[in-house]
Amino acid sequence: MGTPSRPTRRRLLVVALLAWVSCDPSVISPLPSPIEEPDDNLILTSSLTAAAPEEDFLVAVVGLPGAAAAGGTLEVLNTRTGAATTLSATDAGTFSAAVYGQAKDLIELRAVADSGEKSNAVVFEVREYQGKRAPTAGGVDAAAEPAPPNEEGFAEGRAPDGAADPDDKDDVTGRLPVYWWLEAGTLNIEGRAGFTSPNALVVAANNTRGTVDVSPADATGAAVLAIEASVGDEILLFTQSPENPTLTSPATRFFVPAARTGGAP
Repeated sequence: MGTPSRPTRRRLLVVALLAWVSCDPSVISPLPSPIEEPDDNLILTSSLTAAAPEEDFLVAVVGLPGAAAAGGTLEVLNTRTGAATTLSATDAGTFSAAVYGQAKDLIELRAVADSGEKSNAVVFEVREYQGKRAPTAGGVDAAAEPAPPNEEGFAEGRAPDGAADPDDKDDVTGRLPVYWWLEAGTLNIEGRAGFTSPNALVVAANNTRGTVDVSPADATGAAVLAIEASVGDEILLFTQSPENPTLTSPATRFFVPAARTGGAP
């Protein structure tokens, strides 16, 4: 049987992602290679808005469980800039990388053996984010792009002001769209209504540890995520369309500060 076309593989990504979210992961066999390359059916990349040619911005490259060999070494390369990053996958085969570039840049991802030999490249083009939204009257629009996570409350890595105040939690008109807290080595992220687009898939990746969590938002755009983390870890957040896996939002990031530990607001 021949290798699936890229559009077909992209459709399979939605199936694999939703299967993993429901705790029944479906790992698709990688393509033949001298070294087993990462499985692009299980890799998500954030998008970028158009920018001035001299400016480069953050692009998140995230692997779901089974995307890479357990504990394996990976190399991520921006072919335009020549900038390369080397990282390690977790025991579950997840990984996270932050690269810098522009819309339409080509990003190459390779597995690297202990001998230094590299696999065939998995190539992604950084998609330009247009900010197209679904019709306000409702219905499904496969071309609609998911809203980026509302990062208010993560600004400059600070805990949200007043988050520990119970009255603030219950004040719908004044509360922040997202809260977080660290507890027993887990970063809990609670995005309230309007955190992102309704039903979008929210991706959280610990860029320090390589751990990943994905959670679907509800009909109000609220989502809850939990990811292994500790103070100082770098967290990347972006969203993906539930209808079209090629449509993702730009990524945002923050560093987990020392405040806000020990329980939900």
